[in-house]
Order: sequence, then structure tokens, then C-alpha cells
Amino acid sequence: MLSRSIACFMVFISFFAFVGVSESHADVREAMVKVFTTTNEYNFLYPWQGGTTEKLTGSGAIISGSRVLTNAHVVANQTFIQVQRHGSPQKYTAKLIAVSHDADLALLTVDDLEFFEGVKPLEFSKLPDLKDNVTVYGYPTGGESLSITAGVVSRIEEVEYVQSKLDLLGIQLDAAINSGNSGGPALLDGKIVGVAMQGLDGAENIGYIIPTPIISHFLKDLEDGNYDGFPENGMYVQNLDNPGLRKYLGLGEDGTGILVARVLADSPSDGIIRPGDVLIAVDGHKISSNNSIELRKGLRVNSDYFTKKHQVGETVIFTVIRDHQEIDLSVQLTLKWGDHRLVKFPQYDRSPPYVMFGGAVFTSLSSDYMKGYGDNFRAEAPLYFLRYYFSDSAVAGEEAVILSDVLTSRMNVGYGDYEGLRVLTVNNQQIKSLSDIASIIDSDLRQDIIVQLEKGYIVYLNREDHNGLKSEIMKRHGMASERSVGFNVSKESVGSK
Repeated sequence: MLSRSIACFMVFISFFAFVGVSESHADVREAMVKVFTTTNEYNFLYPWQGGTTEKLTGSGAIISGSRVLTNAHVVANQTFIQVQRHGSPQKYTAKLIAVSHDADLALLTVDDLEFFEGVKPLEFSKLPDLKDNVTVYGYPTGGESLSITAGVVSRIEEVEYVQSKLDLLGIQLDAAINSGNSGGPALLDGKIVGVAMQGLDGAENIGYIIPTPIISHFLKDLEDGNYDGFPENGMYVQNLDNPGLRKYLGLGEDGTGILVARVLADSPSDGIIRPGDVLIAVDGHKISSNNSIELRKGLRVNSDYFTKKHQVGETVIFTVIRDHQEIDLSVQLTLKWGDHRLVKFPQYDRSPPYVMFGGAVFTSLSSDYMKGYGDNFRAEAPLYFLRYYFSDSAVAGEEAVILSDVLTSRMNVGYGDYEGLRVLTVNNQQIKSLSDIASIIDSDLRQDIIVQLEKGYIVYLNREDHNGLKSEIMKRHGMASERSVGFNVSKESVGSK
């Protein structure tokens, strides 16, 4: 079920101080990998400007299929990757073969198969139990050698993944925290039970790992050659802790379940699940009135876990009470995580999108753009941005498009006051994505452009003036291209001066 995101105040860190190495670690150490990444950090507030090159290190582990498993945030926006095996001075050029920013996981490989020679790939184990001692391997900053430590499983529950802002199953460990070994494996009896991911900012001895059910979902998703991500069912729900409300809904003294408060239009549940339905089970698992399900004895998880457990395109069965009758309803999970949001959660591995015409720069309003106002952007960004940040789209894939900048030119004098406002229409056509603006501009190369903004403001851009001043505007503002990659300019437009 969908719910408003709550800040977890987490930061990417990898953890764990060095402890002595016993003989039991000897075999698995051969599968440990240090990852060296060169990245391009983009400026979303000024999307036409080039990114800043940064270098960072992380950790990983060799698994079956000549692959290295690591974190997505270790290789996000990568331009060059190298890997180095434990105990070896040689670095090998690696390439990214799959990534899930949703689950903060990535797979690398090396064309030179010598890198994998003599290594026994690590296998995966089941979800550990509370109080299990797991061993975490990695390369924290402050040293070059492999670090090994033990951590106790103190909690298993859904947590917000910093990389995607998606709530997924996570394992909390009681362990010292150091920076640097993100992507390192956590092992129990020599098998992977998780991957080091993040720590809790401002708290000591708390770290989180990505558990094997999430890793398995990622690997299974890739079996058809494509990554789809995690599905959503399109429902907002309300807990039924209040006994009076349960009685009003006809649940009885022992009845449990959750109330469907809203169903998103055009979502998988639309037309199948109704507001006012009481969900009492998902895939046969009974839902408590606090929206939890017993995963195993002593361990309860949010009911949404059983939606996300599925692959996109699969079917989930909801048992509901409607009109005092219990019925089973099948919902095919076609909605991917984040597709319904007007303001998209973090995007990676692509340059910021923009389209410039007549010195007016249009871009997608995203959380990446809003972070340009600082890490505390929810307090610093304009209030109307935040209104869209918490809004849902009526159409999957729709995004909020804004007039982000007005570059100095005599043809757009007076429009600078409208920067940051949402674009509603261009030439009387509704704008649902940045691609719509590019298509309208290219649809008739003789037509002027009239932009309708929120609050009723209008921006008029003359086509002839644009063609005559475009080169001057771009040169003045250091703009190499009038559009970002993926928003091709028609050949006639390119040739215009």
C-alpha cells in the first residue's frame, strides 16, 4: 500500500571496524572485492552544465555467473569502474551489467575472466533470526586491507532505503559504524544473508543490510534480461486499531484488517478494489489491524511486503470484506514503484533532462532538482514544489514540468519572475512530460510557442527570434546543446540560425 514517506535521517555508510581473522574466514576472503568508481555528479538546478568528476570506493563479493554483487549507490552515475580482489595488487576494468536503484543493488562483471579464476562464488542463505551473529566483510576508509567484524541481528523490518526512498525489508545490526565498505557481504555460516547498505545518522552502533529476500527479488527480476523493479498496488490504507471503527465497519470483536481509504485512478487496483473495502488478507496471509502480517513466529512485517514480494506483472490475491461478505480479488501488479508520482524520486545514470527554447529552460521537477536547495530541501525549497512532491499523478508516468530558468536575452525580458512555476500547457496542449514540450516545439517549425504556467501566467516565445538568438544565448550561458540527451532536435531546427 502507498503511504507518505517519513524521513529516516539515514546516510550512506558502510560499517564495521577491523577484528582478527580466523581460519574460518580463509575461503570466503577470496571472494571479496574492492570497487573503485569514477562518477559524474550532475547539477540538476542548471542541467545544461557538465557534471563534476568524483572518485569513491566500495566493496563487493563474487557470486555465481562471474558477477560481483555490490550497492547501486557505489556505482551510481559511473563513468569508469575498477575492481580488485582480496590480496591482489592488480585492478581490473569492470562494467555494470545490472542495477536496481530501488533495492540499492548492482551487478558488475569483468571481461578478463582471469579475475574470477580460483574463486568459489559465494552462495545465499535464508533470512537470519534475531540475535544471530553475522560476519560483515568490506573495505572501510582508513586502510587498504579487508576488514572483518561480527554484528548481531537486532531488528528485521521495512526501512526506507536512502537510494530510492522506497520502504523495503531491511536488517538492523548492532555494530560499530565506519564509512567505506558499502556493498560488502554479511555472511552466516559462510553464506550471504545480506549486503551492507546504510547506517542511521546520529546513532552509534546501528547499521543496515539488504537481506536475501530483496537480493533474490532483484536476481529473479533479471532472468528475462530486463529489470522492472518493485510493484505497487495503488491503494492507500488506514489502520483499524480503533475498536469503535472496527465495530462500525462490521468486523466484530475479533475481526482484524485495514480499511481501503483511496485507490489511485488507472492503478492495478482501480476497478477491482473499492474505497471502503476492508482488507483482511493478502495471498492468504491474515492482516492485523495495525497493518502487519506474521512472516514467521516472532517476526511481523508491513502487509505491503507481500505486494513487493511479487514481480511486476504477477498477480496478488486480496481477501476483502465488502457489504458484509468475504471475497477474494485478483490484482495484476502492473504499476512500478514511483510511476504514480508527479515528482520522481532520485534518478541515476542519466544526465539531467532539459529543453531550451528562446532562452526559457524547461525541466522535470524531481527530488534531484529539489536537492539543489540543500539536503534539507523540504524546508528550503519553495512551498509549491512541496505540494507537488507529495502529489500523485492521475496518469502513470506523468511528471511535473517547470520553467526552471530564463537565460538572459532581449526576447524573454520580464519572464524571470516566473522561474520555478509549473508548465500547464504549450500551444494549448496539456503537458504531462518534458517530452511533450519537445514534441510540440518540433511539430511545426513555423509556429511560435505560447506557454501557460500555473497561477495564470503566460510566456510568449517568438520562433524567428529564437532561431536568430539561439547561438548567442547558448554561448553566453555556456550551453553546449539546447536539449539534453534523449530529446532530439529536428534537423530543420538544428540548421536554423
